[in-house]
Amino acid sequence: TISNIQDITLDVETRARDITERYRTLRMYNIEVPDKEFEICERIDDDWVDLFQQSRRVNQSLVSVKKKFTEITLTQVEKFKEDLSEFREKFLLEGPGAVGYDLDKGINQQKMFKDMFEKYQNERQELANAEKLFGLPISMYPDMISLEADMQGYDMIYSLYADQKKGQEEWSQTLWANLNISVLSEGIEVFLKRLRRFPKNIRAMGICNILEAKMKEFQDSIPLFQDLKNDALRDRHWKKLLELTGKNF
Repeated sequence: TISNIQDITLDVETRARDITERYRTLRMYNIEVPDKEFEICERIDDDWVDLFQQSRRVNQSLVSVKKKFTEITLTQVEKFKEDLSEFREKFLLEGPGAVGYDLDKGINQQKMFKDMFEKYQNERQELANAEKLFGLPISMYPDMISLEADMQGYDMIYSLYADQKKGQEEWSQTLWANLNISVLSEGIEVFLKRLRRFPKNIRAMGICNILEAKMKEFQDSIPLFQDLKNDALRDRHWKKLLELTGKNF
């Protein structure tokens, strides 16, 4: 609160002068205004000066306390940097970018680490507020900036993965007789185009390359669906496929 009062001094004084001038103009032109409003207007400058002076007195009385809490804040900042570094290391080793081809696991890891990261963001804000209150320079955290960029990238990647997975699941529910090959071709191409529009730094992420490979693998399999839809296929061909694949379809 003390810091806020100091920060808004110029703005408050400007607004107070504006309010005083407005009411002076109203009175000059004999425009009726409740007396209570005029009384408040006449006191507004004095009230602000009293509040400002009180904040300065309180600030002075807290010098020794501020010194102690300044030291505590500095210690907390260093501890936060260490914890954040450890979190980033864990994020790189166990996070959504370290799941290989198991993108379903990656979705879970992204959510888990994102929730954990939110706590670090809240703590950073609390430390910044303390630094501001005690007149300390606001600390910068390169690991935080890097993590924020990675989180945003993984959000985009896994959102696309979830959408294309849902699309493939919907296509798989189509009866074989009703299957439209062009729906598959056009559908997967929409998802691939979306991936190609990602920023270069996100497209360079390993998980993005894996997702692209998976979608292209599905795209490359579409001609096989077309061949299987060929009217020239007979029951004996399907029986042979059943034997070779060990599947019943």
